[in-house]
Amino acid sequence: MRKRLIGIATAALLVAGIGQSNPNATGFRVQPYLLAPSQDGMTVVWFSTLETSGTLVVDGKTYTSSPQLVKDLEYSQLEESERPKYSDMFENKNVKHTVRISGLEAGQRYAYRVTQGNETVRGSLETAPSSDSRNPIRFVVLSDSETEPDGRTIRREWGNTKDSPAAQDANSTGRPAGLSKDSSGRELYFSTETEGYKENIRTIKERKPHFVAMPGDLVQGGGYQRAWDEFFYHNAGKFDTLLSNKPLLPALGNWEMFGARNGGYTPAAV
Repeated sequence: MRKRLIGIATAALLVAGIGQSNPNATGFRVQPYLLAPSQDGMTVVWFSTLETSGTLVVDGKTYTSSPQLVKDLEYSQLEESERPKYSDMFENKNVKHTVRISGLEAGQRYAYRVTQGNETVRGSLETAPSSDSRNPIRFVVLSDSETEPDGRTIRREWGNTKDSPAAQDANSTGRPAGLSKDSSGRELYFSTETEGYKENIRTIKERKPHFVAMPGDLVQGGGYQRAWDEFFYHNAGKFDTLLSNKPLLPALGNWEMFGARNGGYTPAAV
């Protein structure tokens, strides 16, 4: 198993994806997303393709990033071969920017802006409440997003098929009528994986959580960088920017430990 998978498995949830629709832009590859909330601060991470510093401004203070080229996240030969299929692939460089904000007040919301190259992204963050606060905390738990670029076209099989024990009483299981079928006669979901994830994010934003917890299986194979591209397209990129405004509390799942298209289902060697 390639070394890049180890790098992803140990820091998967801090790392690269895709930020906006122009893969040749000098700004963001991944737009800012929030991690590690505390009573007085937050960690803000973003990615670019150029090794130039960016700036973050919050509460009247300016932070300058120290760009870090992450070689383990480069596209593999297999991924490079897919460029003709995906016009939104980036230059094969992942430059990470991490800024830890401190000195904020507990339980307060702050506007921030991050400038990288020729682009500026604005968002907001809210610190954790003080230990004596009695205000309610609201959060959302979402797992098994298992993103990959093919999710834009894949519609999964509906669970209650004719071969499923649950299908013996279709009316009682809530199985909808009129499901479309593929060439093999399998009944399929109404939406693609990408459309479904977009709807999940829309619902999450309507609930107005303080943070989002994702206990594993964020992508369809942690060793496949294009799967991470797609994850950040949804969460800090051109599809949506949920994690630019709500901190992520992540955990590794079994899918993060697999090479997927870059190594099958062999766990990473530690």
